[in-house]
Amino acid sequence: MTIRRVLILVPTLLILLLLQSYLWVPTYEQQTRGNPDRLNEYIAASIGDASILNPVLSADSASSDINSMVFEGLIDRDEDLRFRGRLATSWEIYEEAFFYVNEGATIPGMGRAWAQNVAALIRRAKAGAFPANHELKASLDNIRGISVVPAGEFLVTKYEKEKVSDKEPAKVKVRVSAPARIKLVLNSVDQDLFENLSHILGKEYFSGFNGQDYLTVDDERWQSKRAAYADEILPATEHNPIVVFHLRPNVKFHDGHVFDSKDVKFTLKRS
Repeated sequence: MTIRRVLILVPTLLILLLLQSYLWVPTYEQQTRGNPDRLNEYIAASIGDASILNPVLSADSASSDINSMVFEGLIDRDEDLRFRGRLATSWEIYEEAFFYVNEGATIPGMGRAWAQNVAALIRRAKAGAFPANHELKASLDNIRGISVVPAGEFLVTKYEKEKVSDKEPAKVKVRVSAPARIKLVLNSVDQDLFENLSHILGKEYFSGFNGQDYLTVDDERWQSKRAAYADEILPATEHNPIVVFHLRPNVKFHDGHVFDSKDVKFTLKRS
């Protein structure tokens, strides 16, 4: 009889204990109730202590595990592998593309043209003034802004070693008289943009641009590298995909510092 009462009483007491815990154990939505510091405290078991709390510099598994719980990324993926916001509430992706005006090229139906004429030609093509295939039309429709970047002069310093054994590299000053170039703002990234624009400007318009004509090297020993310098300093075309993140407001670090764009820049520069 005593055993029967114990078998009935013990489960009953256990059920009552679990039921009353519902009244005081905070839920996830109310986790700060009774202890506001709960959001600033992290308890985790690992194989060892974290050597550094910096997601950029951490290399061992213990540090990486703890960093993954302390630090958030801008975005990640959900269970369906779709991007979702974390520290970023939303984001926009577009592109700024540039190309130098090839003053020596002959444009079909126009001949040689300056920057303003090239920009006007692309605007007319976008407006439907010329017949265009599907690929070209898609690229033109994707353009939302056309402008001219004026010509300019600037100085670039390169460092070259004359011999492998040289301790101090030689300073090579490259003077650049860059021609005007066209800036195109696109709604989305278009890797085939310049290939499609060649149907308007000519097949050799981009490949025929010779950046060496606009470079002057002050040291005769490095004249042979003008072509390499030109490819690096004055590329005929340039793609610049841009991602704009809109950050979640009022997110704080453990020390109370409010998370902002400077923190994103700091992390990306050291990645």
